Parts: sequence; C-alpha cells; structure tokens
Amino acid sequence: MKNKIILILKYSYQNKLRPKQKKDGTYKKRGPWGALMAYILPAIIFGGSLAPMMYFMFKELNIPFSQLGINLPWTILDVIFGMWFLLMGFMFFLNYSPAIVANLYESEMTQLLLSMPIRRSSIYIASAIDSLIMAGLPLGMMIPIFAVYALIAKNSIIFSILGGIGFLILLLLISNLGGILFSKFLTKTSAKRWTMIMYFISIFFYVGISNLLPNFANTPPSQLANALERMSNIILNIFWPHTWVIKVMKGSIPFLILLYSTILILSYVIYYLSNTLEFSVSRKKGKKKKAEIKFKSSKFPILKKDFKLLFRDSQTFFLLLYPLFFPIIFMFSSTSLDMISIIFVMIAAIYAAMVAIYAISYEGKLWPVPKLYPIKIGHLIFSKAFMPFIIYVVEYIAITVLIYLSGKASIEVFWSIIPVILIIMYSSILGISLYLKNPKRDLSQKNIISGKEVFYLEGIILGLGLGIFLPGNLYISSLKNIEIKEQLIDFLFDSTALYHFLGGVLPIILIFLTIYLSYKELNNVKERMKKWE
Repeated sequence: MKNKIILILKYSYQNKLRPKQKKDGTYKKRGPWGALMAYILPAIIFGGSLAPMMYFMFKELNIPFSQLGINLPWTILDVIFGMWFLLMGFMFFLNYSPAIVANLYESEMTQLLLSMPIRRSSIYIASAIDSLIMAGLPLGMMIPIFAVYALIAKNSIIFSILGGIGFLILLLLISNLGGILFSKFLTKTSAKRWTMIMYFISIFFYVGISNLLPNFANTPPSQLANALERMSNIILNIFWPHTWVIKVMKGSIPFLILLYSTILILSYVIYYLSNTLEFSVSRKKGKKKKAEIKFKSSKFPILKKDFKLLFRDSQTFFLLLYPLFFPIIFMFSSTSLDMISIIFVMIAAIYAAMVAIYAISYEGKLWPVPKLYPIKIGHLIFSKAFMPFIIYVVEYIAITVLIYLSGKASIEVFWSIIPVILIIMYSSILGISLYLKNPKRDLSQKNIISGKEVFYLEGIILGLGLGIFLPGNLYISSLKNIEIKEQLIDFLFDSTALYHFLGGVLPIILIFLTIYLSYKELNNVKERMKKWE
C-alpha cells in the first residue's frame, strides 16, 4: 500500500511541471521535487517570518493569571497561543477539506487508478497528501509557533514534540473526515473556488496579523489579562483539541493518552469510509422543470463569455481579486497611502498578463473551432486583453477614491491613474503577444508560459512600475516638504538637475516608453494572429 501511494504521488507531482525542452528539440521529464518546493516555499517563508516576530513580542507574557489575582489555571501566553492554534486550525480545516474534494475528482488519474488493482483507500490517501500542498499556508503559520510557545513557556521538549505532532495528525484526520463528508454534497467547482478563497484569506490573515501584532504586544499585561480572562473559557475549553495539546505540552499524561486514542479511532473511521467512496461529486438535486430554449442576443457576446469563464475558474478568480486585498489591509494599518499605486501596479500588472494568457488559452484548446465563430478573429483575441485590463483599472480607481475619501492620501494620488492604466494595458497586450509567439504550446497545465517568458514579463513590468512610481511619488512628496527635498538632493550628490531629472523627467519618459511598447506589441499581436490563422 505504501509503495503504491508513493508511486501515485510521484506521477502526480511530475505532472505539475512542464517537461524541459533540450537543444535537440526533445523533452526531458523533471523530477517531482521542483513542483513540491514551489508549493511549500510560501509556507516556509510566512512561518519563518512570523516565528521570530511572535517570540520577541510575547516572550515576557508567560505570566500566570493567579499572579494577577485571577483564579484561572492558565497563563496569558496559553490564551494568546491557544487563540492562534484555534484560528489556524479552523483555517486549515476550511482550506484542506475542500482541496481534497477538488483534487480527488478533478484528477485525470482517478478513473485510471480505479481500473487498476489499487484500493480506494490508497487512491484517497494519495489524493489527500497531494492536496496538502494547497493548505500549506495555515500549517506554515502554525508549526513554527509550536516551537515558539514551547520555548517561551519552558515546556518539556519531549512532551512539546509529542503534543505538536499529535495536533497536526489530528488536524489532518479531522480535515480528511470533513473532505469525505464534503464530497457527498460539494460540487467540484465550488470546492475549487472555496479552496482558493481560503488560500487567499490565509495570505490576508498573515498580512493583517503582521500589522496588528505590534499593537497587541504593547498592551500592558494587566489590561491584557482582563480582556483574555473573558475569552479563556471559550478559547481553552476542554473540548477543543488544541487545549489537549497545551495540556500535553505541559506534561499531562491523561491528555496525551486522550489525544493519541482519538487519532487511532479517527484513522480507522477514515480508512473504512475511504474504501466506500464512490469517487463522484454529488450535485444538488432538484425538481426537473421543462423549459423552452431561448436564444438571447447580446451586444458584447465575446466579452460576456470571457467574463463568465474567468470568474468560473478558481485560479483566475483569485488573480482578479488579489490586488484589492493588500490596499484594503493597509487602509486599516497605515496612516498614509500615497504610495499605494506601487503596491497595486506591481501585483495587478503582472496578473493582467497572466489572466489574458489564461483567457486566450481557452480558445487555444478549441482551435481551430473559434475560427468558425461569426466574429472577427481580431475581436476574439483582443477581448482577452480588454477583460483583465478593464477589471484591474476599475479596481484601482475604486481603491484610489476610497483611500482619498478616508483621508489617508492626498489629492495627488489621482495622478497615478493614467500610468496605472497604461502599464496594465501594456501588460495585457504583452501577455497575448507572448502566447501567440507559440500558440501550439502545451495547454494541459496552468503554467502555460515558460520560465524565461515569466522572468521577461515580470522584469519589464517591475522596471516600468518602479521607474515611474517610486521616483514620481518621492518627487511629488518632496515638492510639498522642503526637508525631504533637501535630503533627496543631498543623496543625489547635491545635484538639483539630477533631482529634477529622476523625479520629474524620468517618469514621463517611461510613460511614453510604455505607450510605445504597447503600440509595438499591438503590431506583434496582429502579425502573430495572422500566422495563427
């Protein structure tokens, strides 16, 4: 059973990477470790950055409530980290359970494996392990915190390891049980969308916590204790698994037995249920209604189709909404947002190209059928660039108006709208141009463009974005603040001419360069479009 699971996982991870083309034109298969590390790396980065932050902020809070005159068997540290384990546990469950459903029923290998002498439980376990990479962020924000908590609380190393491992295994089992139950009523599309939303919320939560933790840690212990006293009965209720873990880390043998007994029982239940799975996602059942087929005309049928396709796919849905969340987070944690254009354009411009590529790849999968549509090929292709362009521009204008009305940006923030529009327009056209450079490329995976094309795209977009907004925003700020102006001139070798050139002239030059590059890529698209036909 073990060898079969490893073999299934090996082929699954290999399929996540595009074969590498050699100089002689042949393809070389890559190992599975590259794909695995690509998913695990964000979790390692997030967890590694949170751990030292939480250690230095809470290292002085291992204070028993009894020392503050409160009749509770816990410390302030127990409640704070108990709250963290509870939140991360819920996020992991809500992320991992639907990911199992989406991965199990989307995989092309599932039906093939069912025809082989492989147990259903082996297929399910392999799929569950494969899905774990999609829930990596909550785990990455939880595992290092166990070490931080044990270090500050000065718990036993052996009991801390047993408690931490036991909690992770228990979370995996509870989430797997949830995945089995969700498969009874959750559709594949909704499971994929929910997984992506929860992944998105994990990033949102990480950024929010990073901004809010300093304020939380600076609160005096006496005030903190009064607030946490009311929460302790809920957060550290004896029925929560993380409460068992905290007890185990403190050296409680009865709770250690309870924890691992629950693990054994759940393991048997999941093994039994996984062998009874039908491997088919249920649909909501309803009364069948006879309805007449009506053909409705639309002024913009292609745009309407592209819009629905983009929001139906969970990954593009994530890409379209992601640039909104960082500005929203900073609205609550920052006093000034005059530099928000840099954050937005760095994310949205790159994503605009990726979304345009995904949009045109839908037609590429059907090619040459789209040539039979009653519409010009040019309109069909350019609608793919227009859709992400208009969505991101509307998002940025809405964010700009919102931060201005909130009083966290001056009226000068509106100057950034024009270069943002130009960069996103160029990025969308560039994405289409890169795809049409090789329209017969492999479309079976999400990484449609090659690594070199990704680096080229990111390099040119980041170069234009930073070159326009960083010196431009600093220049505008310095015109209103003499002290900043003097510091900038001093930094630039006391050259006033260099100060005006870099701050006032360079952004304008790059704006016109963006217009020129857009026109150039537009002509490339027209030429490559003819060859595709």
